[in-house]
Amino acid sequence: MYLRKSKQERADGREILYLQLAENVWDPTEGRSQAPIVYNCGHADDQQVLERLRRLAKSILRRCSPDEIVADCPDWRLVCGWPYGDAYALEALWRRLGIDAVVRAQASFQALAKGGGKY
Repeated sequence: MYLRKSKQERADGREILYLQLAENVWDPTEGRSQAPIVYNCGHADDQQVLERLRRLAKSILRRCSPDEIVADCPDWRLVCGWPYGDAYALEALWRRLGIDAVVRAQASFQALAKGGGKY
């Protein structure tokens, strides 16, 4: 099973995105895989839909940890098991841009200039 986006173009030219839970199933009569929709989640930009998907993800992760999934497949690599929120994203961005090193250097310099010692 997987979560997919589907697009629908309206008569007025607007494009609407929907989120759907789908599953690949082999059809021996057709000789190919089919992807029936298991559940239509709703509009991709609807916050209530996103919150329901977050609750579903939490429920799934309570039953099966990402580490277990990766352990079963040695060629897989766990990149991120769970989003950490705004503070985590900001800290990662600061590190990637090198802002954390600049702030530390400036704080250390200020402390030395005031005679306070090193941080």
